[in-house]
Amino acid sequence: MFNQSSYQNSILIWDHSVDQNLPDFPGRIYLWRDYSEDPSKARFSIPKYIDQNRIRLREQYSSILYQLGEIRLTNKRIVDWLQIRPGLSYWWMTLIVESNYGKSSFMTPFIKLLALEEILSNQNVLEIIFSSSNSNLKKIIRKFCKENKIQFSQQNGIKDYNNRINPFWIFYKRLPYIFRASIAFFRYLRLIWGLRKQNTFGKRLKNFQISIFDYFFHLRFNSKNNVSFESNYWTDLVDVFRNLKVKTLWSHIFIPYSQVPSSKKAISLAQAFNQNENEVHHFLEGQVGFLTILKTILDYIRVYWIYFVIRRFKSFCKTNILAFDFWPLIRNDFLDSLIGPTSVQNLFFLNLIEANLQDLPSQKFGIYLQENQAWEMALIYVWKSRINGPLIGVPHATVRFWDLRYFRDSRSYIQKSENSWPMPDVVAINGSASWNAYREGKYPEDRMTEVEALRYLKINSKMVARKNPIITGSKVKVLILTDYVESVTKLQMQMLVNAIPFLNRDYTFILKSHPACPIREDEFPSLQLMVRHEPITDLLEEVDIAYTSNITSAAIDVYCSGVPVVSVLDGTSLNMSPLLGMNGVVFVSTANELSNALESDFDVLVGKENSLFCIDPNLPKWKKLLAID
Repeated sequence: MFNQSSYQNSILIWDHSVDQNLPDFPGRIYLWRDYSEDPSKARFSIPKYIDQNRIRLREQYSSILYQLGEIRLTNKRIVDWLQIRPGLSYWWMTLIVESNYGKSSFMTPFIKLLALEEILSNQNVLEIIFSSSNSNLKKIIRKFCKENKIQFSQQNGIKDYNNRINPFWIFYKRLPYIFRASIAFFRYLRLIWGLRKQNTFGKRLKNFQISIFDYFFHLRFNSKNNVSFESNYWTDLVDVFRNLKVKTLWSHIFIPYSQVPSSKKAISLAQAFNQNENEVHHFLEGQVGFLTILKTILDYIRVYWIYFVIRRFKSFCKTNILAFDFWPLIRNDFLDSLIGPTSVQNLFFLNLIEANLQDLPSQKFGIYLQENQAWEMALIYVWKSRINGPLIGVPHATVRFWDLRYFRDSRSYIQKSENSWPMPDVVAINGSASWNAYREGKYPEDRMTEVEALRYLKINSKMVARKNPIITGSKVKVLILTDYVESVTKLQMQMLVNAIPFLNRDYTFILKSHPACPIREDEFPSLQLMVRHEPITDLLEEVDIAYTSNITSAAIDVYCSGVPVVSVLDGTSLNMSPLLGMNGVVFVSTANELSNALESDFDVLVGKENSLFCIDPNLPKWKKLLAID
């Protein structure tokens, strides 16, 4: 099957689990999605290589994206071709630049490709055998081999028969992008059309001082049916505004969910919240009208035309070392951003924000939830064009290392050229963890300021009181925290099942699964699970260790409580753990590693003060920033 004579110069790229018929290959094997490397068998892990070299690889990724915007076609940069308003380039609103793990999937194979590039650049490779069901990766590797006169062969990918795709979705994906954009726009208009019924406030806004932009989501509802606005995003800051009688304008983006499923319910809640004379709550989408729709369509036609002018862009999509052609990875997101549903939605929000801010009087401050999404780029541009007061971006949670929305090439922060990346006047950082993340990403520190972590103000009060080291006897209680992604949850639970034969102590497994992906007690009989539904903070008082998924944000609560954290690694994705880089967190990728972690005697500083966040319930830093003290 394999060329035995040239095995030293042959590599096999294996894009499956090692449990799925990994062949006895005489050359070097690179595991694309698995951590279980074994150098003695010439078996190496791409995910592990990424973890070990993550800072350099992230910088390379950011550099390449910056270079894409600087590509010149007929002596004009891409960022300038895509100028849709004076000083605003649509380039910054594309899915490529946004790199949002909740919207796009190209980032993980892109980073893995950069890792493979580094590895291959130090080897004299004569043959590459590629085993994967990923057709885009196959195109890239095959083209690279052809251009460099490397022998290429492939094994048939192992199909995932559990991954069934809805036939309607297949039909939809085959439609031309302009048809998909039209369907998506019509459906979205139906969803938000009822928001036009919201009240108009006219002269009431004259003396308002602070505008806040967020999602109509994470609202706090209590049993008393209180009509006051309460938010898990802004928590006690809302009370500070009320107590000091600060007039605030809240501009919400409507997102339907179980507690607010329709525009009718959203309008009803906003009307109740508006009973407070110092608050105005309204929806950005409430400004939808035929003029806004017409402007959106005209902008879409303009961007569509620009796409045809810059189609040669794809020929410049090369990596820096070995010139891998990564166009197949970003193609769908690029086209979606310029001529597909994402394009029309982004342009719609640009026109909505322009309509909302058109008659807004000068504001003392503007505040928005910073996730570096497309609508935020539009907001920054329109705000700075029409409003005098400074605009403050607020990352409301921790900043994960591989959340690429928050990281740019350092050259993007130099605001000297036309159509530069839109930046807020200042970013309000919620503590040392996020501050270090921004600084590591080379964000200008003169545009950062520290404030209290609004979402985590109560976290110190939830510290678990401990008198002794965590594990003192043979009886160990483990809290299992799973995630909303089914595949991630299955990986986490199966790894624990496989670890059971290696455990010597007596264990009790307490499970709190994600509501979107529930697990029954009888699904994994060998674990004898106890399914619980109490708040995490209550469960932490009775457990010794927490075993978490790779991406759950609940790991932060566990870490700050003083309970040891064991987190499972998933080689199919980047390490999205909010605890990556934190001291005292154990990451495991195999059943053996998991059993060793569970059997360990963790040393935890009893009563260790939370050091991740800036915590002060009186919010002195927020008051100083907003000049309301």
